[in-house]
Amino acid sequence: MWRQWRIIRLQLQPNSLLLQHSLRVALMAALGIGIYYALELPRGYWIVLTVVILLQPEFGTTVEKTRDRMLGTLFGVLLGSLLLMASLHYLMLMITVVISCFLFVYLQPKNYKLSVVFVTIMLVALLEVSEHINWYIAAYRLLATLIGGTLAIGASYLLWPRWESLRFLR
Repeated sequence: MWRQWRIIRLQLQPNSLLLQHSLRVALMAALGIGIYYALELPRGYWIVLTVVILLQPEFGTTVEKTRDRMLGTLFGVLLGSLLLMASLHYLMLMITVVISCFLFVYLQPKNYKLSVVFVTIMLVALLEVSEHINWYIAAYRLLATLIGGTLAIGASYLLWPRWESLRFLR
């Protein structure tokens, strides 16, 4: 028990990577909430979810994951918007959700960017099933991802940056 308490105390030191990263994520989540309330974005919570998913302990990892998330979301929004324009039957939308869900989970460890394409298609199809939506909901998803990604990279660069990964990205 004393050993566990000692480990916890060590993680609460100002130079602790875990403490710094947790504070960075919390601050950016708060800023993301402020942005989506200020801009009155529909489903603005996507900003906060994006920050939490993308912000990694190291700068290089955050940049790589953010790039992949933004590109994957862009292609997913484009394909999802085409899906909306096709006005598919409920059953076809549900099949799309199931296939997209499978591909998202299957591809995530292999190709994060491509897995994000499918999670975005899945989200658009799910929204269409639950309520009739327009293409602009998919555009808000892209906007939220861009804002969240920008916050993640900015925080990783400005708030207690860790540069170790940059050596491995070259």
